[in-house]
Amino acid sequence: MKHIEMAQLTNYIRALGGEAQRAAIQVHLASGCRKCRRTTDLLHKVEAATRSDSQVHVPDYALRCARAIFFLQQPEKVQILPTTVSANPCPQACAPSSA
Repeated sequence: MKHIEMAQLTNYIRALGGEAQRAAIQVHLASGCRKCRRTTDLLHKVEAATRSDSQVHVPDYALRCARAIFFLQQPEKVQILPTTVSANPCPQACAPSSA
């Protein structure tokens, strides 16, 4: 049994795509494919969560504080030194001793 790709299932959940594609997915899910059914159920939950999250209003003061904290937490810029390639980085230390 060939499984449906994630992008197609995502479009199915979002009610995008043509009617023929939606009907083919419905037939596939009705055939008992557990993997695609579980993926579809998960995508339904993700869609519901994102829909409810989009309804949350964040107060302006909280956005200002979050932006200020983010600005303060940014790492300082580091300049990468150029690398030099050497066949023998320490010729004196690695030379055989003649003792």
